[in-house]
Amino acid sequence: MFAVSKLFVDKAILLQRVLSISILNTFNRNHMITWTLENCKTDAIKYDSRLEWYKGNRSAYQEAFTRGWMNDCCSHMTAIPGKWTKAECIADAIKYNSRKDWQNNNPYMYRMASKKNWLNSCCAHMLLDLGNWTKETCFSDAAKYTSRKTWIEHNFLAYKEACNQGWIQECCMHMQAAPLINLDIESCLISSSAYNYVTEWRENCDAAYYKAKRKGWFDLCVAHMKEPKQPTKIECINDAQKYKSISEWKKNSFSIYKIAFKNKWIKDCRPQIKKSEQWTKEDCLVNAKKYNSKSEWMKKSKRIYLAALKNNWLEDCLTQITSLKHKWTKERCMIDALLYKSRTHWYKNNQYAYSVARKNNWMEICCSHMNNFVPANRVQKEDCLTDALTYNCRFDWAEGSPSKYRIALRNKWMNECSLHMKKRPTWTLETCLADALKYNRRSDWRKGNLSAYNVARTNKWLDQCCVHMKNKRKWTLETCLADALKYNQCTQWRRASGSAYEVARLSGWLEACFAHMPKKTPSIKWSKEACLADALKYNTRADWQKNSPKGYSAASRHNCLNECIAHMQKPTNKWTKETCINDAKAYNSRSAWQKNSPSAYKPACLNGWLNECCKHMPKIAKKWTKEKCINDASAYTSRYNWQKSSTPAYQAARNNGWLNECCAHMPKRNCHPAKWSKENCLADALQYKTRAEWHKYSPTGYKTASKRGWLNECVSHMPNFAIKLTKEKYMDNAQ
Repeated sequence: MFAVSKLFVDKAILLQRVLSISILNTFNRNHMITWTLENCKTDAIKYDSRLEWYKGNRSAYQEAFTRGWMNDCCSHMTAIPGKWTKAECIADAIKYNSRKDWQNNNPYMYRMASKKNWLNSCCAHMLLDLGNWTKETCFSDAAKYTSRKTWIEHNFLAYKEACNQGWIQECCMHMQAAPLINLDIESCLISSSAYNYVTEWRENCDAAYYKAKRKGWFDLCVAHMKEPKQPTKIECINDAQKYKSISEWKKNSFSIYKIAFKNKWIKDCRPQIKKSEQWTKEDCLVNAKKYNSKSEWMKKSKRIYLAALKNNWLEDCLTQITSLKHKWTKERCMIDALLYKSRTHWYKNNQYAYSVARKNNWMEICCSHMNNFVPANRVQKEDCLTDALTYNCRFDWAEGSPSKYRIALRNKWMNECSLHMKKRPTWTLETCLADALKYNRRSDWRKGNLSAYNVARTNKWLDQCCVHMKNKRKWTLETCLADALKYNQCTQWRRASGSAYEVARLSGWLEACFAHMPKKTPSIKWSKEACLADALKYNTRADWQKNSPKGYSAASRHNCLNECIAHMQKPTNKWTKETCINDAKAYNSRSAWQKNSPSAYKPACLNGWLNECCKHMPKIAKKWTKEKCINDASAYTSRYNWQKSSTPAYQAARNNGWLNECCAHMPKRNCHPAKWSKENCLADALQYKTRAEWHKYSPTGYKTASKRGWLNECVSHMPNFAIKLTKEKYMDNAQ
């Protein structure tokens, strides 16, 4: 039996507390199991721990948890220890030979030991799995490599053991490129003197190279070195002839390609490459034999295909392709079509034969054996009539035989063919009443037969049809009082039970319903005396404004702010002209000064020292002429986009009166030409089904109708239009 962590069990318990009894009941109802105490006990005996029981049978576990039977059901299970001591951890660790085995088999004990810092004492007996590296084996392994970097890459365990045991310097004595820690000018000069080119020095001794570059000794170290010879144009052309393509040349000799690219010799080198890429007719014929179709040849060897196309060898090459060796005659198309049952199946499996038959008008002969194929010329009115008799409605006919359905539509035979078919029912008052008798509630009727419900609603037959249905709950004074007792605030009651609140409001029962609710504390009336008393609590104006904003605003409203602030300390002005100038020297622009030091920028603006403080700052302002503004505006299609993207240019054009000239190319907004009269509003409202839809797609018409009082007339045809119940109707329902 394995040890189970307390954390996992706690998580499982927390998950169960979130679940409510209602979810449990629905879960058990779906599975048709009633978990009693005896059933839970018999089920819990199968498991050794609570976590196993939770995973194996969650429904039984949940029922036992919610009913409080956990201690009775889990009495046989082993208790999990709350904490492990150091002695217990050491005793458990002795069973394993390595830390990995201990962590895999008992992760909870291992985590406890690592948290309490007992890991080294618990794992003292374990062997370190480093390959048993001794000093001699480290020496022999290090002798294979010329640098520490290569030794680390190939055998990190040996390098690590040498570092831990202090053998690293002895093992790396023979290595040439030992890392230089304290490099000076002399060591960099000695290192660079061994090389003739900069690239050789960088590749072989990068530490000295980058040190010299950082410290500024690079020119001294490189003074004796030769500059690399750049290849000439002829050498670049000769080098390009070795490769078949430019991409191959770029990959294999990038340095020469780069020089040719800088000097713009690529065009001269390119013809030399093309000469080596010339394809003969024999090569094209041999290559075409590898493929089964023209498209496959074009995709997989595009260059050879294009060469054959340019030199007019395409017809000869296509004869070598296996599928095109034999031409598709009428007989071969008929034989091939016999393998398939439908046109689509033939088109998917052999597209080439299908296209040849279609081009040569052999489709009727080739597809005559197919089930659904009927030539359009042979179909007559009698065929459509006989075919339509097998269906009861047009929708079934369109799905069952679409070809004849389309022919009947095209030739205008649809009305004659569909005489026997069922038409849509026309809902009268009698049919609506008969249909409504099947349901007990309005919501069930709306879900079951929406078309009949909507017709009854538009024709105002809904009350007659729903007489037999159960009415909604009628709110009396007693029920409203009982419902209001559940809530402590008026807003909570209004949100949770809006119908009861509305009936109580219209009936005048609100005071009786609100009697048990706690009343709000009356707000303080801020008179002049109250403001003075409140201001005495604070020493500065800023503290008063932060901590008591209502008292501060009331004092300013009553014009007694100066009297309230009289006892407060006045802030000393630290910013003189000299301090502002010194502070402004730290910034290069006015905007940066304003952002980072607004306390200095404000007094400089108020006292008129801004120009003197900003003398040292460079002026970045761009002078916008008329031509520049017109050119800048040409990039935009509307004034709004121009103003948003290029604000200084827009403002300059606006200030100088060039705005109309700059925006002449921009399209003007189309205003609605028609005046919204009552007839126009009614005609516009008929296009929409709901108020929201009309308001969304035609807001001007909706707004004019609401302003002038035509909204109820315009919205009367809409099915979702609901008239608010008056006080009398609420009283009638309450009775």
